[in-house]
Amino acid sequence: MMKTLVSGFTLLLTALPALADEGTVAPPPRVEADPTAMIVSLVLLVGMIGGFVFYVWWKDRNGKKNDAA
Repeated sequence: MMKTLVSGFTLLLTALPALADEGTVAPPPRVEADPTAMIVSLVLLVGMIGGFVFYVWWKDRNGKKNDAA
């Protein structure tokens, strides 16, 4: 029983690509993407990294002043 079930399932899975080739698939519509979202994301990413580096530098600088006093 199990051999028959596994064999039938395997044959079904191997036949699926052949059945899919018979259907016609319309190509997706071509959309011209506006780069504004990517530019804004890049500016925010660079700004956040720069802000983090500045914050670490500022805390390190103030920490050394407090240790010396």
